[in-house]
Amino acid sequence: SSTLDVAGVTNSAATSTATLFASGASTVNTLALSGAATGTTLKLTGAATGTTLELSSTLDVVGVTNSAVTTTASVYSSGAITGADSLSVAGAITGASTIYTAGIASSGAISVTGTSKFTGSVTVASELKVTGAVTATDSLKVSGAVTAGSSVHVSGASTVNTLALSGAATGTTLELSSTLDVAGVTNSAATSTATLFASGASTVN
Repeated sequence: SSTLDVAGVTNSAATSTATLFASGASTVNTLALSGAATGTTLKLTGAATGTTLELSSTLDVVGVTNSAVTTTASVYSSGAITGADSLSVAGAITGASTIYTAGIASSGAISVTGTSKFTGSVTVASELKVTGAVTATDSLKVSGAVTAGSSVHVSGASTVNTLALSGAATGTTLELSSTLDVAGVTNSAATSTATLFASGASTVN
């Protein structure tokens, strides 16, 4: 009911109504928190639920669900990454399955072997690589390249450096500072300060 403070904890289930501090590595099956979880390394084979999850190092999970996830390092997941609020990472975000969050901000790269669904805005300082579809109901801003194995759907404005698609790109406004390279793209507005390459059909307003 108060504070769980450990240098290293291994347990099948850790539950705290307050705050979890870990100066070492923590491995748990299920972590349920009403407060914050702060530590260097947090490894989960199950779900992490709580108000705020703050990590100074690495978040390594098979599946994590949280209202807010903040880390100054990297997030690795072999399962789904789900955030009801926001996902802010100073390092890289890697998901083998699905990344689903209301909003995401990363100064590193985002790599997903599955699909990415965002109900909020997406801001990536590096690259966004997805083998499946990328869906953003708000805006998509990437300073690096966006690579998608299938489709990219954006209901808001999108600004990327390079967009490589094997499927379609749909949205309100698509702005590119570099190259748009697609097999087929359909959009209401496509703006590029560089060159538009289309190996297939391109339909724009």
